[in-house]
Amino acid sequence: MEQYIMLNTLKKIPKKISIPLSIFAVIVFIITVILLNLEKIVEKVSTRFINGRVVVEDIDLSFSKPVIKNITLYDDKNNVLFNSPEVIADISFKNLVKGRIDELDVNSAVVNVARDKDGIINFTKLSKTKSEEKPKNPIDKIVASNVEVNYEDYTFPTKLERKIENINAIVTASKEKLVETADIDIKDKNIELKTLFKDESNDKLASLQAKLKIDKFLLDKDLLKSLANNKKLHFSDVNITSDLFLKTDKTMKNTNIIGNLDIISDFFRYDDVDTDIKNIKLSGKFNGRDGEANLGLNIFGTNKDFSLTYKDEELNSVINFDRVDENILNKIIPIREKKLDLKNINIEDIKTIVHYSDNRGLSIKTTMKPNNSEFKGIELNDFNLYISSKAGKNNLSARILTKIKGITENIALSVENQKTNTDIILALKSPVKDNIIPDINIRGKIENQKDILKANIDSNIVDFNMDYQKDKKLAKIYGNKFTINYDVDKKKLTDGKGKIPFEIYHTGNYLDFTAKDNKIEIKELKLADKSNKNNTFIAKGNANLDNGEFSLNYEGKATSIKRKVKENDLILSFDGKGKIENKKNILTSQGNIENLSLEYIGKIEKINGTYNFKKVGKDIEANLNTKIASIGYDKYKFENFNLVVNYSGNQVKIKDFSNNLISLKADYNVDSQKINSNVSINRLTNKDVYLS
Repeated sequence: MEQYIMLNTLKKIPKKISIPLSIFAVIVFIITVILLNLEKIVEKVSTRFINGRVVVEDIDLSFSKPVIKNITLYDDKNNVLFNSPEVIADISFKNLVKGRIDELDVNSAVVNVARDKDGIINFTKLSKTKSEEKPKNPIDKIVASNVEVNYEDYTFPTKLERKIENINAIVTASKEKLVETADIDIKDKNIELKTLFKDESNDKLASLQAKLKIDKFLLDKDLLKSLANNKKLHFSDVNITSDLFLKTDKTMKNTNIIGNLDIISDFFRYDDVDTDIKNIKLSGKFNGRDGEANLGLNIFGTNKDFSLTYKDEELNSVINFDRVDENILNKIIPIREKKLDLKNINIEDIKTIVHYSDNRGLSIKTTMKPNNSEFKGIELNDFNLYISSKAGKNNLSARILTKIKGITENIALSVENQKTNTDIILALKSPVKDNIIPDINIRGKIENQKDILKANIDSNIVDFNMDYQKDKKLAKIYGNKFTINYDVDKKKLTDGKGKIPFEIYHTGNYLDFTAKDNKIEIKELKLADKSNKNNTFIAKGNANLDNGEFSLNYEGKATSIKRKVKENDLILSFDGKGKIENKKNILTSQGNIENLSLEYIGKIEKINGTYNFKKVGKDIEANLNTKIASIGYDKYKFENFNLVVNYSGNQVKIKDFSNNLISLKADYNVDSQKINSNVSINRLTNKDVYLS
């Protein structure tokens, strides 16, 4: 009966009131269900955003100060990353409507940081999404009390375990600043420090303050090795003490540093360098506007001291190294393993001058005394390097004077970078016109975009563009008439086709090709004299980039090259055809020589005959069987020579070098540079050598 009366009463409620009342009742019901299951909802929602889950034992809701009991963060393998028995959130109504928290108090939290066997930190695996946006902090203030950090590293043969206890911190933030103030206090058995940070910057002015007071900071060698995450690095324990105060507006003019900093370590070693860096001591003393930092160490058995001074609104440092020679270079293990001939390297007085000021920005200048150091026929005569950086613009310029096989060459490099754009200019130029080494002039523009790197290269030899997709690691190299696609990750030429035009030695040339899956068909490689298009060199064939095998057939018609070698002209012209191939790591070539002429100091005309060549590993064998029409030097001229030569095992055997007047046979050892010869002369008069 009562239910019937209640039903009639509800029916009598006007619809204008009953409908909103029903909606309100539904909302209240939903909220009640949510509140009763809030802990489970938090866990379920958290899995949508992280590779893990957040588990809450209890949430005590209050309008202004909700308390979360026993909150735990797990990763996707159910390992505990974070736990706190109590987290209190202080939320004002003003911030509630803005979605911000006034204050978050975290008590007695335990943070477990672990590096797995692959060297990856557990916290870096949490995020499911990557964002390019600047992180936003929804909390005005965090107060952390009695925090404990446990660190484990599984890359060590035996798991490394370390702990830092009694960490207390107060960090404030704003909507504009991720960190506005920070007050961190650590009182652990190995670390006793207190640091204060304050950012009072605004839109018009930067203003930063920092204080670092370290009474004890012992970093043990194993923890340092773990933090470095490089198996080749080895450390001793490091001790740090400090009492520093810094105030700056990010300009040198208005920067004040007061106090001292000392870092001491017995040694440091890198496996690729066969020496220990010992007795390392970094000491800095600053008094407001002036200061000095000194670094002392022992490297390559020599005590070195480096200093940096801060005075008159400038930072200055001069870094000197006495020498770099064969002994020092061979202490670098990757160099030593190559068994390079470094006996002619003796570089002295290597000086680097470092400067920084608000007006000039950062500049680094390096000079040295090369002493004509030589490596593989390249002699270094002079070297200058200059680097500068100011207002987001970075520049590098280098001037290098060399001799390549006795031929003087000047190298100039210029690089300018600003934000995502980089301009490069490289020039190789000889003071001697028409040198045997061609001049090279390259201009490059590189644009480093978010997902792609674009390059445009202009040179006096070949022009091309490149688009590199960073995520896919795919490069597209192209010009007006050709395209090449290359997989950088697989180091494989995917496909390509077209004609690549290029110039060298005043010849207009091109390479007509098709390519697929690291295999290239050379339809035609053509070198043509610009002044006479009938003078050509043409090659056709194929190449396999997977195994290095190739096969080329070539033919030269009145091919001619004229260049300078040191002070004299070298003129080479020939007709001929032949084949060169590399198969199963055996390089072979054979062919006919027709009307080959060579002019350099002397003049050799019309060499006709055959040649063959074979190279297996380091072993080379070559044979030459020719006839020479004439050999001339100065006013002398000899005619109608036979020339039969064999090269094998570093021995040159001249089996026959003769005409009707002279006969020569000889053996020459390339290694010892010794010669045994037998010369016979039938007759030799002025008339025979065309000397009037």
